[in-house]
Amino acid sequence: MLKILLADDNLLTLNQLGEMIDGSGLPAVVAGQAMDGRRAAQLLEELDPDILITDVDMPLMNGVELAQLVRERGLRAKIIALSNFDSFHFVKPILKCGAVDYLLKHELTREILVQKIEEARRQLEQEVRSARQEQAFSLAARQGFLKSLILELPCESQEQELLLRRREFLCSQNALSVLQIVGFQILYHSHSPQERSRVLQSVLRICTSVCGAVDNGLACALENGEFALFFHFENAASQQRIYEQAREYAALVAGNLRRLLNLGTLMETVAFSGGILQVRQSYLRAHARLMQQPFSQMEGNSETADGLGLFQEQQLIEALTRGERTAARQIAEKAIQECYSGGGQMQQLVLSFIRIGERVRSARGGQSDEAAISAFQNKFRRSLPPQEISSSVLDYLDSVCACAASCRYSEHVQKAVGYIRENYAQELSLEEMASAIGISGVYLSKIFKAETGSSFVDFVNEKRLEAAKRLLRETGLSVREISERVGMPNYSYFIRLFREKNGVTPLRFRRGARNGSEEGQSG
Repeated sequence: MLKILLADDNLLTLNQLGEMIDGSGLPAVVAGQAMDGRRAAQLLEELDPDILITDVDMPLMNGVELAQLVRERGLRAKIIALSNFDSFHFVKPILKCGAVDYLLKHELTREILVQKIEEARRQLEQEVRSARQEQAFSLAARQGFLKSLILELPCESQEQELLLRRREFLCSQNALSVLQIVGFQILYHSHSPQERSRVLQSVLRICTSVCGAVDNGLACALENGEFALFFHFENAASQQRIYEQAREYAALVAGNLRRLLNLGTLMETVAFSGGILQVRQSYLRAHARLMQQPFSQMEGNSETADGLGLFQEQQLIEALTRGERTAARQIAEKAIQECYSGGGQMQQLVLSFIRIGERVRSARGGQSDEAAISAFQNKFRRSLPPQEISSSVLDYLDSVCACAASCRYSEHVQKAVGYIRENYAQELSLEEMASAIGISGVYLSKIFKAETGSSFVDFVNEKRLEAAKRLLRETGLSVREISERVGMPNYSYFIRLFREKNGVTPLRFRRGARNGSEEGQSG
């Protein structure tokens, strides 16, 4: 339905125009009327009409000034001018401002008015089509279209129809390269949303620049640090040649990202035929292979690695960065078990754990754990049973989680957490600890609970139980001796709390740990 705004200082003319439009049979409605230019200007802003029918000569603001206002503010209204004077010189200024045409009031009929309204409507429709086509052919629209096809996102049907006619999407010989930013989870957690956005925009600009330079590529950002590079090849070539060419282009992108942004990437390329609508299936194949690549390849290590797959590494980085100790342990234990059962290189896997852990520690502002790294190196100079290797790895990952967790806290809570880790075996008091830090016990209790999610007592007990499990695995101390050593001299309370938190008694936990069963790994 067309919205029409009428502007004339003659009430009889306004009524006449309204009657003509109402009886015309047009899909149109008179949305507003004004008897001076200033009021018409207000209604232009409020109503955003499709068509403005205005007298050239009006008080306060004339028709020419109204037309200038429409043009300056980018309003969509098409203008039909009215005049009492049969003089082109009089109406020329409003025509120069973009009016569709002018009508003489004394010659005005319904047929003539309908004809001009229809002409204005056709111009509006043409402008909408042109704007849609221009938008569809913009770089942002093409990038969004590629992303929508790859991730199966909704796309407006008319826009998709226009885009599918573009030369780059009509080719039957294509390739897709998928790039993954190394350690994106670390980047995500160690940067603010604004910083992450700037990094991702910089990556996309470099991808787009290279694609523009080779003149047959299009890049788009996906999710979780992934980017897609789509290449089309108009000249017939073998699938192998297309694959090799796309790999060269993607490698050029990867080289620029490392040189300009110091970002490592992992890459997979798939050549495909059948048109752009096959890009989703090609992405799934490339993404699946991407998830299996080991971290060492992303770091530029030329050795064949028996390390973690990318999906496992992403999960481990996520857990370590969040300080989620149990999740990190579960991922590590599964990887170690798979390495042993598959005859893999345990040393390479452990080095992968260290490399990931130190990246997380560095990103969270922590210091490198040289002692842990040195201990690993010394242990691998001699043969160790699997359980001892696993225990050492888990202890190391615990220290990374502790670093990441402490870096999330405010200064006072960070001091409190450090104090607890160093003194959990002693008799601890919230008031004494608060006094040592220099704040009140009430305030410390409040912020400690808010930031850690645990009360002071629960947090201390958690650290004591973690130490107890380590002693149960690695020493021959009795359960009572361990209870006292971790700061819980009440033996029965220690047994009850241990069972509540771990689902087994300390003795059953020790037996399970020694036998390598699930029972000993529940903590």
